[in-house]
This record gives sequence, structure tokens and C-alpha cells, in this order.
Amino acid sequence: MGPVAASLATMGTGQVLLANVLLGSYALALGQFVGTRVRLVAIATTILAAAGFVVLSEPWEAGVILIATVPVGMGLFAGVAWSLWKLTSESPRPVVLGVPASPSGRVQSWLVLRLQGERRTES
Repeated sequence: MGPVAASLATMGTGQVLLANVLLGSYALALGQFVGTRVRLVAIATTILAAAGFVVLSEPWEAGVILIATVPVGMGLFAGVAWSLWKLTSESPRPVVLGVPASPSGRVQSWLVLRLQGERRTES
């Protein structure tokens, strides 16, 4: 992992820019946020940014290894996001909260009940 760490340590502004373009265009190429034509442009941009990143890397093999981590990182991110969505969006059954009724049988809002409670404590 020595050459990859050295490549990361000596990364210049051009490589950082190409890496950001690569990540953004890769996400556009995979998603359904844009149409087919824009997706094809995103694929071409991804390939060009990856090639530029590898050319600017010293040694170039380290650049290839770093580019290979992009799909793995995107897959891990998508898996974690999906897992969190599944954990937080499903409940065994809906929860029904009871709303207290007034002595007359009418349902009152929480604000009215709170104001009545504050008025009682002032007296």
C-alpha cells in the first residue's frame, strides 16, 4: 500500500479536481436523475476523468488502484443508505396516538390543552 499512500500524499489540485469530476459523473451515470443523453455524456466524462487521474498519478498503477475503489465505495455507500432506509422506514404496525377529549366530548388540540394547563397553574 506504500505507492498508493504516497500517491495520495502528493496529490495535486488537478488530481483532486479530476477525482471530484469522476465521482460526480459516475453518480450521474449510475442514477436515474437525468435522461439517456446526459447519462452517456456522464459516462464519457467519467472515463476521461479517470484517464486524466491515472496519467497525473505517480506511479500510474497507484492511480488505477485508487480509481478501482470508486465503484466499491459507491456500492458501500448505497448499501449503508439502503440499510438505514429499511431500518427506519418500516414499523410492525402503525402507532395511533390518543388525543384527549374535553368534558364535552370534543377533541382539543395540544395547544389548547397546554394553554389551559398554563392558565390553571397561574391561578
